[in-house]
Amino acid sequence: MLLGVGPRPDGTIDPDSIARLHELGDWLRAHGEAVYGTRGGPYQPGEWGVSTRKGNKVFVFVTNWSGGTLKLPALPANVTSSRILGEETGEALSFTPTDSLWTLKSPPTLRSTRITVVELTLDHDVMDLPLVTNLPIVDLPDVPSISKGKPVEVSGEWKGREEELSKTHANDGNFGTIWAGPENSRDGWVQIDLGEDHLIGEVLLDEGSYQRCEKFEVQAQVDGEWKMLATGTTIGNRKRISFEPAKARLFRVVIDQANNVPTLAEFQLFEQPEKQK
Repeated sequence: MLLGVGPRPDGTIDPDSIARLHELGDWLRAHGEAVYGTRGGPYQPGEWGVSTRKGNKVFVFVTNWSGGTLKLPALPANVTSSRILGEETGEALSFTPTDSLWTLKSPPTLRSTRITVVELTLDHDVMDLPLVTNLPIVDLPDVPSISKGKPVEVSGEWKGREEELSKTHANDGNFGTIWAGPENSRDGWVQIDLGEDHLIGEVLLDEGSYQRCEKFEVQAQVDGEWKMLATGTTIGNRKRISFEPAKARLFRVVIDQANNVPTLAEFQLFEQPEKQK
């Protein structure tokens, strides 16, 4: 892994780089079993995530939960146990096998906003299995995005290119159009006004073809204060993020750091049904 961290002229390491390295170390302490001594597969990588394997274990790195369900093509083996690495809560991963599909279902409290690593222990070695090329299936949400066409505010627009890179492109339902911040900016935000309070537990973010974000937050204005719902580094294409549902009218995605002018092709909000009292 090339981290690209080098010393400053005085020989010290930049504090932000130190913080990222500590975060990486913490993550590896909890998830290193899925990295060290493993080999890629048996599932072909896709928008859902990637997989590794070692001996009789398969590690599924889920980066794109939707509705909390991922369906994997079944392997020619039986799963003896399943768990989420690095979690100490009492809530368990739901695993349902059939002859053709293995279905993983995770409650929101167990879904990492960056990545969730699922360990599947099988009844025999899986290292010699061929690569599974029929990709896993991420279930679509039960309800459509409710943010399409709602009023949008942004931190700024590129002067002279307001029509081409309009703020309205951020929630027009078209992944081929984008909003971009002001020329030479390296951060910014997009805010959607739903008109009234809605219970939101999932968002979809897409940067189009530019892939510039390095740090972001999803926020909701609750009781007059901005509350952080999820955070992450890269966004990329069609990134789905689940979190503990928040009831609010205003929602934001804040790009705190980008390596060029920040862009956003889509910022979609998905409503969660409220529990019956």
